[in-house]
Amino acid sequence: GWRVSKTFTVEAGQPSLAVGYTLEGSATEGADSWLAVEINLALPPGAHALGSLRLGPGAWGLSEAVAQDEVSEAELGAPGLSIALTVDRPAHLIQHPLWSAHRTELGEERVYQGTRLALMWPLPHQAGDVWETNVRVRWSTDGGS
Repeated sequence: GWRVSKTFTVEAGQPSLAVGYTLEGSATEGADSWLAVEINLALPPGAHALGSLRLGPGAWGLSEAVAQDEVSEAELGAPGLSIALTVDRPAHLIQHPLWSAHRTELGEERVYQGTRLALMWPLPHQAGDVWETNVRVRWSTDGGS
């Protein structure tokens, strides 16, 4: 099995959060082990319609499901807001919109609640291995409060 340590770092006056993961141990024999980190982000109401997820030269709407391999940087952007994500080990990334459903007189209405980002890494198989990665989230606003 694996022993997992998680460290949070917040620098005073900086709009960022760094999370370090250290895993020690080994995979169960005959099984592939992965570390998955899920980050759920919510934008201001209505911002998702104009927002996007940028991975390198590509961009996708926040209402789309996206899967991409070998991601080191991603940016979730909407008017007046940017959330940049960097990892020091390339990861498999999945983006999926979070919706709530409400019944109204006109039928079912879906309301965007946020975006789920999942970062996934395969883990080594050797006993006693130490595996580390860092995830950094930085945000900025343009004229926001």
